Amino acid sequence: MPSAGMRALTPPSPPPTFRTGRWKKATLELPEVTLEGAFQCEGSEYFRGILCKDGQPNPSFPFPLLQVVFTRADPDPVNIGEHLVVQWTDGKGTGRMLKTIAPLAVGRWYAFAVVMTQTTASLYVKHEAKKEYQLEQVVPIEGGALLNATGRWAVGRGFFDGKTDNPYYGWLDEIRISKEALPKEKFLFHHP
Repeated sequence: MPSAGMRALTPPSPPPTFRTGRWKKATLELPEVTLEGAFQCEGSEYFRGILCKDGQPNPSFPFPLLQVVFTRADPDPVNIGEHLVVQWTDGKGTGRMLKTIAPLAVGRWYAFAVVMTQTTASLYVKHEAKKEYQLEQVVPIEGGALLNATGRWAVGRGFFDGKTDNPYYGWLDEIRISKEALPKEKFLFHHP
């Protein structure tokens, strides 16, 4: 997995040598996808980006291609509390959002899985290590999981309103992106 700010690159054919060094940006079409990881946030006074795919497909709408964030708790009238939130642009170019049912605690470990099929997106959260993942929310989507675009993937920050933003403060463990909609029993932190 590339670290924050690095690009996923694919070699052209034939593979480059140290002398030629030609690379191109990878375009990954994701009609279905599963995003997973574990996190412990150390502060929530701002949006804290766990995973993102850079880009703002619609200039009049601030949603990114994708970001998974731990949200702030503040007196803002649109405050949504301390939740895990997923914001993205689906295959038809529509901004979508998922969030946890109840607020989450700062300083506590959680595991998450976001499963996107051609028609729905689901957010699962594991609140305790020895418990099962809990389905938090399901929303309809159109045109596949994510808009096909060449934005960079990044861990530990977000992307919003056309710019990199929302640095993460805390601990992250094993972020995984799968190009299929995985069942719960195949999630990273699933324990039978």
